[in-house]
Amino acid sequence: MNGVEVRLLGPVEVLASGRVVEPGPVQQRTVLAALAVDAGRLVPLEVLIDRVWGDAPPPSVRSGIYSHMARLRRMLVPAGGLLRRPGGYLLDVPPEAVDLHRFRTLSQAAKAGPAPDAGKLGAALDLWRGPALAGLAGDWVAATRERLDQQRVEAVLAWAQALLAAGQPGPVIGTLRDFVDQHPLVEPLAARLIEALYASGRAAEALDCYARVRAHLAEELGAEPGPALRQLHQAVLRGDELDLSPAGGPAPAAAVVTPGDDPPDLVTSPLPPDTGAFTGRASQVRQIADAVGGGPLPVMVIHAIAGMPGVAGAGVTVLAF
Repeated sequence: MNGVEVRLLGPVEVLASGRVVEPGPVQQRTVLAALAVDAGRLVPLEVLIDRVWGDAPPPSVRSGIYSHMARLRRMLVPAGGLLRRPGGYLLDVPPEAVDLHRFRTLSQAAKAGPAPDAGKLGAALDLWRGPALAGLAGDWVAATRERLDQQRVEAVLAWAQALLAAGQPGPVIGTLRDFVDQHPLVEPLAARLIEALYASGRAAEALDCYARVRAHLAEELGAEPGPALRQLHQAVLRGDELDLSPAGGPAPAAAVVTPGDDPPDLVTSPLPPDTGAFTGRASQVRQIADAVGGGPLPVMVIHAIAGMPGVAGAGVTVLAF
Protein backbone atom coordinates (compact mmCIF):
# COMPACT_ATOMS: atom_id res chain seq x y z
CA MET A 1 0.00 0.00 0.00
CA ASN A 2 2.75 2.45 -0.92
CA GLY A 3 1.37 5.98 -0.98
CA VAL A 4 -1.78 5.06 0.96
CA GLU A 5 -2.44 6.05 4.56
CA VAL A 6 -5.30 4.94 6.82
CA ARG A 7 -6.25 7.41 9.53
CA LEU A 8 -8.07 6.31 12.66
CA LEU A 9 -7.11 9.07 15.14
CA GLY A 10 -10.07 11.25 14.25
CA PRO A 11 -12.63 10.62 11.50
CA VAL A 12 -11.73 7.43 9.61
CA GLU A 13 -10.02 8.43 6.37
CA VAL A 14 -8.00 6.95 3.53
CA LEU A 15 -5.33 9.07 1.86
CA ALA A 16 -3.93 8.08 -1.54
CA SER A 17 -1.02 10.18 -2.79
CA GLY A 18 -2.04 12.92 -0.38
CA ARG A 19 -5.65 12.97 -1.56
CA VAL A 20 -8.56 11.95 0.66
CA VAL A 21 -10.46 8.96 -0.73
CA GLU A 22 -14.04 8.64 0.49
CA PRO A 23 -14.12 5.42 2.56
CA GLY A 24 -17.86 4.93 2.22
CA PRO A 25 -20.79 4.82 4.65
CA VAL A 26 -20.47 4.35 8.39
CA GLN A 27 -20.62 0.56 8.38
CA GLN A 28 -17.97 0.29 5.68
CA ARG A 29 -15.71 2.71 7.58
CA THR A 30 -16.17 0.51 10.66
CA VAL A 31 -15.07 -2.54 8.64
CA LEU A 32 -11.97 -0.65 7.50
CA ALA A 33 -11.19 0.44 11.08
CA ALA A 34 -11.70 -3.11 12.37
CA LEU A 35 -9.05 -4.31 9.92
CA ALA A 36 -6.67 -1.34 10.28
CA VAL A 37 -6.26 -1.68 14.06
CA ASP A 38 -4.65 -5.06 13.29
CA ALA A 39 -2.95 -3.96 10.08
CA GLY A 40 -0.73 -6.68 8.64
CA ARG A 41 -2.37 -9.40 10.73
CA LEU A 42 -5.22 -11.75 9.99
CA VAL A 43 -8.56 -10.73 11.50
CA PRO A 44 -10.79 -13.82 11.85
CA LEU A 45 -14.20 -13.45 10.24
CA GLU A 46 -16.00 -13.97 13.58
CA VAL A 47 -13.91 -11.23 15.19
CA LEU A 48 -14.61 -8.86 12.32
CA ILE A 49 -18.35 -9.49 12.55
CA ASP A 50 -18.33 -8.93 16.30
CA ARG A 51 -16.43 -5.64 15.94
CA VAL A 52 -18.80 -4.27 13.32
CA TRP A 53 -22.19 -5.75 14.29
CA GLY A 54 -21.76 -6.72 17.94
CA ASP A 55 -23.82 -9.47 19.56
CA ALA A 56 -26.75 -9.27 17.14
CA PRO A 57 -25.52 -9.49 13.53
CA PRO A 58 -28.22 -9.75 10.85
CA PRO A 59 -28.81 -13.06 9.01
CA SER A 60 -27.27 -11.52 5.89
CA VAL A 61 -24.07 -10.47 7.68
CA ARG A 62 -21.72 -12.53 5.50
CA SER A 63 -23.06 -11.09 2.27
CA GLY A 64 -22.71 -7.64 3.84
CA ILE A 65 -19.07 -8.36 4.65
CA TYR A 66 -18.41 -9.47 1.06
CA SER A 67 -19.99 -6.28 -0.33
CA HIS A 68 -17.94 -4.03 1.95
CA MET A 69 -14.74 -5.94 1.16
CA ALA A 70 -15.31 -5.65 -2.59
CA ARG A 71 -15.73 -1.88 -2.39
CA LEU A 72 -12.76 -1.44 -0.03
CA ARG A 73 -10.60 -3.65 -2.24
CA ARG A 74 -11.35 -1.48 -5.29
CA MET A 75 -10.45 1.59 -3.25
CA LEU A 76 -7.12 0.13 -2.13
CA VAL A 77 -6.11 -1.85 -5.22
CA PRO A 78 -3.88 0.85 -6.76
CA ALA A 79 -1.54 0.61 -3.80
CA GLY A 80 -1.73 -2.91 -2.52
CA GLY A 81 -4.21 -5.24 -1.01
CA LEU A 82 -7.08 -6.17 1.15
CA LEU A 83 -6.51 -9.91 1.23
CA ARG A 84 -8.88 -12.76 1.94
CA ARG A 85 -7.26 -15.64 3.78
CA PRO A 86 -8.62 -18.90 5.20
CA GLY A 87 -10.74 -17.90 8.18
CA GLY A 88 -10.65 -14.15 7.73
CA TYR A 89 -9.26 -11.00 6.11
CA LEU A 90 -5.96 -9.13 6.25
CA LEU A 91 -5.18 -5.52 5.47
CA ASP A 92 -1.77 -5.86 3.82
CA VAL A 93 -0.22 -2.65 5.10
CA PRO A 94 2.96 -1.82 7.01
CA PRO A 95 2.22 -0.42 10.47
CA GLU A 96 3.58 3.01 9.53
CA ALA A 97 0.76 3.37 6.99
CA VAL A 98 -1.80 3.61 9.85
CA ASP A 99 -1.63 6.68 12.10
CA LEU A 100 -2.60 4.64 15.16
CA HIS A 101 0.47 2.42 14.82
CA ARG A 102 2.75 5.38 14.15
CA PHE A 103 1.41 7.02 17.30
CA ARG A 104 2.19 3.95 19.37
CA THR A 105 5.66 3.51 17.84
CA LEU A 106 6.62 7.14 18.46
CA SER A 107 5.21 7.08 22.02
CA GLN A 108 7.13 3.95 22.93
CA ALA A 109 10.35 5.28 21.40
CA ALA A 110 9.92 8.57 23.29
CA LYS A 111 9.67 6.74 26.61
CA ALA A 112 12.54 4.31 25.96
CA GLY A 113 15.31 6.59 27.23
CA PRO A 114 16.13 7.82 30.73
CA ALA A 115 13.73 10.74 30.26
CA PRO A 116 10.74 11.26 27.95
CA ASP A 117 11.59 12.75 24.54
CA ALA A 118 9.31 15.76 24.12
CA GLY A 119 9.97 15.99 20.38
CA LYS A 120 8.86 12.44 19.62
CA LEU A 121 5.88 12.73 21.95
CA GLY A 122 4.85 15.97 20.25
CA ALA A 123 5.07 14.28 16.85
CA ALA A 124 2.94 11.41 18.14
CA LEU A 125 0.30 13.78 19.51
CA ASP A 126 0.22 15.77 16.25
CA LEU A 127 -1.23 12.67 14.54
CA TRP A 128 -4.52 13.15 16.41
CA ARG A 129 -7.28 15.08 14.59
CA GLY A 130 -9.99 14.57 17.23
CA PRO A 131 -11.50 11.61 19.10
CA ALA A 132 -10.38 8.28 17.65
CA LEU A 133 -12.83 6.61 15.24
CA ALA A 134 -14.95 9.75 15.22
CA GLY A 135 -18.33 9.27 13.61
CA LEU A 136 -18.47 5.51 14.27
CA ALA A 137 -20.60 3.76 16.89
CA GLY A 138 -20.96 0.38 18.58
CA ASP A 139 -19.59 -1.43 21.62
CA TRP A 140 -16.25 -2.32 20.04
CA VAL A 141 -15.80 1.22 18.72
CA ALA A 142 -16.59 2.74 22.13
CA ALA A 143 -14.19 0.41 23.96
CA THR A 144 -11.43 1.01 21.41
CA ARG A 145 -11.94 4.77 21.51
CA GLU A 146 -11.73 4.78 25.31
CA ARG A 147 -8.54 2.69 25.29
CA LEU A 148 -6.91 4.95 22.69
CA ASP A 149 -7.99 8.05 24.58
CA GLN A 150 -6.23 6.71 27.68
CA GLN A 151 -3.06 6.19 25.64
CA ARG A 152 -3.36 9.74 24.33
CA VAL A 153 -3.68 11.12 27.86
CA GLU A 154 -0.61 9.15 28.95
CA ALA A 155 1.37 10.60 26.05
CA VAL A 156 0.18 14.13 26.88
CA LEU A 157 1.27 13.71 30.49
CA ALA A 158 4.72 12.45 29.47
CA TRP A 159 5.06 15.29 26.93
CA ALA A 160 4.06 17.91 29.50
CA GLN A 161 6.44 16.48 32.10
CA ALA A 162 9.31 16.55 29.59
CA LEU A 163 8.70 20.21 28.71
CA LEU A 164 8.30 21.22 32.36
CA ALA A 165 11.56 19.47 33.25
CA ALA A 166 13.23 21.39 30.40
CA GLY A 167 11.93 24.70 31.78
CA GLN A 168 9.40 25.25 28.98
CA PRO A 169 5.99 25.58 30.69
CA GLY A 170 4.51 27.92 28.07
CA PRO A 171 3.57 25.36 25.37
CA VAL A 172 2.07 23.09 28.02
CA ILE A 173 -0.61 25.52 29.16
CA GLY A 174 -2.81 25.75 26.06
CA THR A 175 -2.76 22.03 25.35
CA LEU A 176 -3.46 21.00 28.92
CA ARG A 177 -6.30 23.50 29.32
CA ASP A 178 -8.17 21.65 26.59
CA PHE A 179 -7.37 18.24 28.08
CA VAL A 180 -8.39 19.27 31.60
CA ASP A 181 -11.68 20.57 30.19
CA GLN A 182 -12.23 17.22 28.45
CA HIS A 183 -11.07 15.13 31.42
CA PRO A 184 -11.86 17.17 34.55
CA LEU A 185 -11.57 14.12 36.82
CA VAL A 186 -8.06 13.10 35.68
CA GLU A 187 -6.01 14.68 38.45
CA PRO A 188 -2.51 14.25 36.90
CA LEU A 189 -3.60 16.44 33.96
CA ALA A 190 -4.71 19.16 36.38
CA ALA A 191 -1.46 18.80 38.33
CA ARG A 192 0.70 19.34 35.24
CA LEU A 193 -1.42 22.36 34.23
CA ILE A 194 -1.13 23.85 37.72
CA GLU A 195 2.64 23.33 37.62
CA ALA A 196 2.88 24.96 34.18
CA LEU A 197 0.81 27.97 35.25
CA TYR A 198 2.75 28.38 38.49
CA ALA A 199 6.11 28.05 36.71
CA SER A 200 4.94 30.79 34.30
CA GLY A 201 4.25 33.16 37.19
CA ARG A 202 0.47 32.69 37.01
CA ALA A 203 -0.18 31.48 40.54
CA ALA A 204 -3.71 32.90 40.71
CA GLU A 205 -4.70 30.92 37.61
CA ALA A 206 -3.08 27.82 39.08
CA LEU A 207 -5.19 28.16 42.22
CA ASP A 208 -8.31 28.75 40.14
CA CYS A 209 -7.59 25.55 38.19
CA TYR A 210 -7.35 23.62 41.45
CA ALA A 211 -10.64 25.09 42.66
CA ARG A 212 -12.43 24.04 39.45
CA VAL A 213 -11.04 20.50 39.60
CA ARG A 214 -11.99 20.22 43.26
CA ALA A 215 -15.54 21.36 42.46
CA HIS A 216 -15.83 18.78 39.64
CA LEU A 217 -14.63 15.98 41.91
CA ALA A 218 -17.08 16.98 44.62
CA GLU A 219 -19.98 17.22 42.19
CA GLU A 220 -19.26 14.05 40.19
CA LEU A 221 -17.71 11.74 42.78
CA GLY A 222 -18.40 13.33 46.15
CA ALA A 223 -14.64 13.23 46.79
CA GLU A 224 -11.76 15.57 47.52
CA PRO A 225 -8.61 15.75 45.34
CA GLY A 226 -5.99 13.13 46.08
CA PRO A 227 -2.91 13.70 48.27
CA ALA A 228 -0.58 14.62 45.39
CA LEU A 229 -2.87 17.35 44.07
CA ARG A 230 -3.57 18.67 47.57
CA GLN A 231 0.15 18.83 48.30
CA LEU A 232 0.75 20.72 45.07
CA HIS A 233 -2.04 23.14 45.98
CA GLN A 234 -0.45 23.81 49.36
CA ALA A 235 2.94 24.36 47.71
CA VAL A 236 1.44 26.99 45.42
CA LEU A 237 -0.29 28.67 48.37
CA ARG A 238 3.01 28.84 50.26
CA GLY A 239 4.92 30.06 47.22
CA ASP A 240 7.29 27.10 47.32
CA GLU A 241 9.73 26.38 44.53
CA LEU A 242 8.63 23.24 42.67
CA ASP A 243 10.92 20.44 41.57
CA LEU A 244 9.71 19.80 38.01
CA SER A 245 12.16 17.03 37.20
CA PRO A 246 10.49 13.72 36.16
CA ALA A 247 10.81 12.37 39.70
CA GLY A 248 10.20 15.68 41.39
CA GLY A 249 7.21 17.41 42.90
CA PRO A 250 6.37 20.12 45.37
CA ALA A 251 8.74 20.73 48.24
CA PRO A 252 7.81 19.01 51.51
CA ALA A 253 5.19 20.83 53.52
CA ALA A 254 7.18 20.91 56.76
CA ALA A 255 10.75 20.54 57.92
CA VAL A 256 11.87 17.40 59.73
CA VAL A 257 13.39 18.04 63.16
CA THR A 258 15.96 15.61 64.54
CA PRO A 259 17.18 15.54 68.19
CA GLY A 260 19.72 18.27 68.84
CA ASP A 261 18.56 20.51 65.98
CA ASP A 262 17.26 23.98 66.62
CA PRO A 263 13.49 24.09 66.16
CA PRO A 264 12.41 25.31 62.70
CA ASP A 265 10.82 28.68 62.22
CA LEU A 266 7.07 28.42 62.49
CA VAL A 267 4.91 29.47 59.55
CA THR A 268 1.75 31.12 60.79
CA SER A 269 -1.39 32.26 59.06
CA PRO A 270 -3.12 35.43 60.27
CA LEU A 271 -6.41 34.94 62.04
CA PRO A 272 -9.54 36.60 60.70
CA PRO A 273 -10.38 40.00 62.24
CA ASP A 274 -12.24 40.12 65.53
CA THR A 275 -16.00 40.19 65.45
CA GLY A 276 -18.41 41.72 67.90
CA ALA A 277 -20.94 38.96 67.22
CA PHE A 278 -18.93 36.33 69.14
CA THR A 279 -20.59 36.29 72.55
CA GLY A 280 -21.46 33.97 75.39
CA ARG A 281 -18.08 32.27 75.70
CA ALA A 282 -16.37 34.53 78.23
CA SER A 283 -15.61 31.76 80.74
CA GLN A 284 -14.20 29.46 78.07
CA VAL A 285 -12.01 32.24 76.67
CA ARG A 286 -10.68 32.94 80.19
CA GLN A 287 -9.98 29.23 80.66
CA ILE A 288 -7.91 29.13 77.46
CA ALA A 289 -6.09 32.37 78.33
CA ASP A 290 -5.17 31.01 81.77
CA ALA A 291 -3.95 27.75 80.23
CA VAL A 292 -1.54 29.43 77.80
CA GLY A 293 -0.54 32.23 80.11
CA GLY A 294 2.46 30.67 81.81
CA GLY A 295 4.80 27.73 81.99
CA PRO A 296 6.37 25.66 79.23
CA LEU A 297 4.08 24.18 76.61
CA PRO A 298 4.28 20.88 74.72
CA VAL A 299 5.34 21.06 71.06
CA MET A 300 1.78 21.81 69.96
CA VAL A 301 -1.42 22.43 71.91
CA ILE A 302 -4.87 22.80 70.42
CA HIS A 303 -7.68 24.32 72.49
CA ALA A 304 -11.15 23.88 71.04
CA ILE A 305 -14.44 25.24 72.38
CA ALA A 306 -17.11 22.56 71.92
CA GLY A 307 -20.84 23.16 72.07
CA MET A 308 -23.73 24.64 70.14
CA PRO A 309 -23.59 28.44 69.79
CA GLY A 310 -25.72 30.32 72.29
CA VAL A 311 -26.13 27.25 74.53
CA ALA A 312 -24.74 27.17 78.05
CA GLY A 313 -22.44 24.38 79.12
CA ALA A 314 -19.88 24.49 76.33
CA GLY A 315 -16.58 22.91 77.28
CA VAL A 316 -12.95 23.34 76.30
CA THR A 317 -11.14 20.38 74.78
CA VAL A 318 -7.34 20.35 75.03
CA LEU A 319 -5.19 18.24 72.71
CA ALA A 320 -1.43 18.19 73.27
CA PHE A 321 1.14 16.77 70.86
